[in-house]
Amino acid sequence: MQAVEVAPVDAIVPRLPWIRYNEPEGHLDKVAQTLMLRSDRNTPKTALGVGPFDEPLLARLQNLGCEVERLNLIGDAAPGVGGVGYPYLETMQARLRPEFIGQATSSLADIVVCRYLIEHSHEPVASLAALTQLLEPNGVLLIEVPDSEKFLRALDYCFLWEEHISYFVERTAKALAAQAGLRVERFHRFEGQLEDALVLILRRGEVEPLGTASPEDREVFKRYRTSFASRREAYRSRVASLAAKGKVALIGMGHQSIMFLSALGLHPYISLFVDDSPQKQGLRVPGTTTAIIPSADIVGRSDISACLLAISPRAEITVRAKLKPLSKKGTEILPIYAGIEGKKRLLEAL
Repeated sequence: MQAVEVAPVDAIVPRLPWIRYNEPEGHLDKVAQTLMLRSDRNTPKTALGVGPFDEPLLARLQNLGCEVERLNLIGDAAPGVGGVGYPYLETMQARLRPEFIGQATSSLADIVVCRYLIEHSHEPVASLAALTQLLEPNGVLLIEVPDSEKFLRALDYCFLWEEHISYFVERTAKALAAQAGLRVERFHRFEGQLEDALVLILRRGEVEPLGTASPEDREVFKRYRTSFASRREAYRSRVASLAAKGKVALIGMGHQSIMFLSALGLHPYISLFVDDSPQKQGLRVPGTTTAIIPSADIVGRSDISACLLAISPRAEITVRAKLKPLSKKGTEILPIYAGIEGKKRLLEAL
């Protein structure tokens, strides 16, 4: 799945310096060991990273004896619209092109790492071509992207994001590599509760062209596209019923909660926006005039019917503990994610 229209880079440059993201790292010990055990038995000596999420893997490769280097894709990039902004992923993806890479560095490496950046690229084939320029003749390129299959099958619309241009599943990630003339030497899937991580180790070589999507993939996407209106109405009805009993709070104010709020048209029913990040508190939620408040401001209240959790599963235990005074009063604590298993969800599968 790929966005047809993309937001201009200048329009989405972060306006605040602390807007940064985190990506999973628990699988990287295995990834590093796999990269060092080359199939041709030549131990890699050098590794190069191109983005902010490569550092944890580079550190592991360095511990295993690799000499590592980081390519600065932002460099002297100008701020965004009106001279305001702090260039980040949107700027990095725009510079991940053969013409820029050729000017930015002459370094080549046995291993080139690019984690969680290709899905942001407006031209992913060109981005892979740029990364290939950085490889030694027998080098390998590692790319890691989020797998979209779980949220597509679960009909979860809060995972859509203006900064993600491509939404990969296993087949389409491999097809992209083939389009760029890269052979998949190894493929790994690392499971996550909401989305898996797809890791592809690529090498130059002859490739067999792959179709961009299988009939099953196309059917999954078709269902996702055609189900939006009915799911939106179901969510609106469910949250409206909660709002009729008291105030509804949305916990965790990031891009997924904003998409949940906006795409599903839930502004009329949610009156409290909560995040314990001091940097976010006091800021206004997009599309509203309501300021973000800390969880300490709501736990003593008795008029809250539901707290909707828009937080990562790894943070949920901590957040639920903070909200325990509310749950003791009968407040429902419900994850917004449709694909989460083993817990009571806001909207059960239809």
